[in-house]
Amino acid sequence: MSIDANYLRNTLTRRALGVLLAQFLMVVPSLSADLSVRAFVDQRIVSVGDSFTLSVELSGGDANNASSPQPPDIEAFAAYRGSGSSTSMQFVNGQMSQTRTLDFYFQATAVGKFEIGAVTVLFDGVEHRSEPIQIEIVQGRPRRSQQQPSRTDVFSKDDLYVSAHAGKDEVFVNEAVIVTYKIYTRVDVSQFGISSLPENSGFWVEDLLGERARPQPTAEMINGLRYTVATIKKAALFPTSAGEKTIEPLEIECAVRLKPTRRSVFDDFFSDPFGRTVRYSVKSEPLRIKVLPLPEEGKPADFSGAVGTFTLEGQVNKTTVPVNEVASLKLTLRGSGNIRTLPNPEIEFSAGLEAYDPEVSEDVRAKADGILGSRTYEWVVVPRVQGRQTIKPIRLPYFDPKDREYKVALLDEIVLDVKPGSSLAVDAPRSGAAKEQVRFITEDIRFIKLAPGSLKPLNNPMFRNPTFWGIVLFPLIGLSVASFYARHRSRLEADYTYARSRKAGKVAKKHLAKARSFLSTPGDQQEFYSECERALSGFAADKIDVARAGMMTDDVGQLLETRGVPNNVIEDYLKCLRVCEMKRFSPAEVDSHESKTFLRRAETAIQQLDEAIST
Repeated sequence: MSIDANYLRNTLTRRALGVLLAQFLMVVPSLSADLSVRAFVDQRIVSVGDSFTLSVELSGGDANNASSPQPPDIEAFAAYRGSGSSTSMQFVNGQMSQTRTLDFYFQATAVGKFEIGAVTVLFDGVEHRSEPIQIEIVQGRPRRSQQQPSRTDVFSKDDLYVSAHAGKDEVFVNEAVIVTYKIYTRVDVSQFGISSLPENSGFWVEDLLGERARPQPTAEMINGLRYTVATIKKAALFPTSAGEKTIEPLEIECAVRLKPTRRSVFDDFFSDPFGRTVRYSVKSEPLRIKVLPLPEEGKPADFSGAVGTFTLEGQVNKTTVPVNEVASLKLTLRGSGNIRTLPNPEIEFSAGLEAYDPEVSEDVRAKADGILGSRTYEWVVVPRVQGRQTIKPIRLPYFDPKDREYKVALLDEIVLDVKPGSSLAVDAPRSGAAKEQVRFITEDIRFIKLAPGSLKPLNNPMFRNPTFWGIVLFPLIGLSVASFYARHRSRLEADYTYARSRKAGKVAKKHLAKARSFLSTPGDQQEFYSECERALSGFAADKIDVARAGMMTDDVGQLLETRGVPNNVIEDYLKCLRVCEMKRFSPAEVDSHESKTFLRRAETAIQQLDEAIST
């Protein structure tokens, strides 16, 4: 009997707790009301006698449940003329968001600078308040309302502008500074595009959004005015030298749709009811960045210019290897910083190991706060001597800008136990000179001519003489050539795309010739690779008829692929472009032999691309 009583008491207790918990969960949403209040005016400078609108925006899940606010008491400088309201709903990731806007119409009555007090909304016992707004009432017409023949005076520069913001105004050499470009607008912008990218000489630039990233507009309140804001570009800039640097402005061109203004019934009848569209260019202000030199104190002797945070990971696929059999060493460099410009690590193998040039692969990702990723190296290693063979510890000294000190990413020594094996060497070259294949002459015997050849009679009729037909046909051929040349010249003048394609090779050769002139001058590495990059990117842009400004390396590959260019030609071309991008900002010196080899490689890549597009 006692067992049944305990069971009944425990059951009732659990049910009571469940009911209390359910009631608590029902009350919690009401305690944390989802409601925000914002207020803004359509214009902050008004003439006496003109009307202005004060809008109060209630947003959140409880926007429709809250009571309507009362218009503020501003009878000292404005007369109340009426009100209106509108409601909008939006679904994002399954969540519904509501916005209710109440418009209060006033007419300015006094001159001076005034403050519109905060608008208060009381909901579920909680008071929600907007920010106060400053407004100025002037005598006569404000400057922005004056009609001028220039299209730029249709709206104020404060209604549409571009801002540039740098995450830091003081960085070290090769430390990333994140620059964000935003567009702010209070007018109807139907479309916009970047018309001029900043050159930013002295910086290595990495795009963080991607060319196809779609801007996501949001609403922001600035000085009591509501703006639609969107991030149009975000980039990580790595300065390559110390000193005061300037980040050049970004310029965009917008298509602004202007609402029609009613002046008479005839204007309403003949004008476009949807308004007219004008082109308008705006650009950001330049930014000043102070770039500090890397400190000399504590700098390692083998420091190669790496700035950021990095780690090293490495392993061999097998630690016990027979003589003359192949093993592989895989080394992975991870971290945040300008990974693309890091030089290859120096690996010291013991005398009994033979290693070949590594295969390098990258996985670099652009994040909102910088560049993250990894670079992987893989060496083919062949042990030639039996016994204990080692790969010396691998070091990567780098400067950590957050801690302002030098650090070292270190990989411990790797030991290989080489066992007796075959006395025959693997099928691989053993020296740098022997790695080049030897060409053999296939024709070593030349035979005496056995046939007498073609015999012709001495006396031929005139019409059988090629000279006769050459004289007869020469005028016709000349006229055909002249006609073709005239059509070619006419097309060059009328067809811009055709002219760019025809002149692409000539322009590229001009840049390559200028790059060749830098080979004889030591220390002109950046100028050499800059001219090579202009030749490569300019030739591709001219051939596929796109603007070279702002064209990214990955975009080149995709555009060439749509033109039917083979993948191997595209890959060779993109490799040359990436080498130019890396070498232009690499702190390491490049010998003249390597530059000459790359120049021949770039010429070959341009020639192959020209043949692929022309076919």
